[in-house]
Amino acid sequence: MTNQTFICNSCNKPKPANQYWIRDGKRRKQCKKCMYAISHKRYDYTKERARKLKNKFNLNPEQYNTILQEQKGICAICTNPPESQKRERNRGVLMVDHNHSTGINRGLLCRRCNGGIGLFKDNISLLIKAINYLTKHEKLMQQTQTSQQSI
Repeated sequence: MTNQTFICNSCNKPKPANQYWIRDGKRRKQCKKCMYAISHKRYDYTKERARKLKNKFNLNPEQYNTILQEQKGICAICTNPPESQKRERNRGVLMVDHNHSTGINRGLLCRRCNGGIGLFKDNISLLIKAINYLTKHEKLMQQTQTSQQSI
């Protein structure tokens, strides 16, 4: 391999050929370091969130914030504030819950409650069966604890 150097179009510094990516047999015009910086520049989550709200839920950020204020910043089901998320863009965000058949927005839910409803496929009778199941086993557990205490 030759010791050729090339001038990067981004940083304007001369760098050896091995500092450039090759694509389709052609050397990139930016060095690897500049390419990395370009591809990992700060992503504007605010604009992306606004775009997603509009396209998926037909809401603008002001409408989302109005619903959030009406719910006092808490989940409409568990009444907890949004849990801390690992990903920066999801921190402190309540999810827009909507009917998948009609597309009508119902409210804002934390990630867990939204996922739970999704797993039950918005099926009310299935949710009632789950409630009955949990209630039955809660009663059995209470009876077991009461009988053990009386011994």
